[in-house]
Amino acid sequence: MHYEIIPHGSPDYAATCALRHDVLRVPIGMVLRPEDVDGEERQLHFVGRDAAGAIVACVLFKPLGPTHIKLRQMAVAPHMHGKGVGRQIIAHAEAEVAARGYRTIETNARHTAQAFYEKLGYTPASALFEEVGLHTLKMIKEL
Repeated sequence: MHYEIIPHGSPDYAATCALRHDVLRVPIGMVLRPEDVDGEERQLHFVGRDAAGAIVACVLFKPLGPTHIKLRQMAVAPHMHGKGVGRQIIAHAEAEVAARGYRTIETNARHTAQAFYEKLGYTPASALFEEVGLHTLKMIKEL
């Protein structure tokens, strides 16, 4: 696997939008709309590529302040689930954002992903709430 940052608006960005749509939206009966990607030109876009160069994972990081950033839109292609790709792309992205001076990462995690994030050092920072019809909780990690 190879991990990198890609530019917003590139063909690779379009591929991440398709992956996010398929993995995050279709299962809950939604589509990725233009308003869902508004402002993404100011975010960091990380991808994971397989040996053939295909994008099989992505995650975005949205700056919230000089040392605070939000992890969002984490998606891994279904055929890559259980192979450590999600853990690896987050580790790569965390190292990059730490090098850029960010010290606190937050995310709104689906309740079903809580254990995944806890294994990566994230701690719950809210009670469960509903977001896009799913049980969600805010989680935080200090770098």
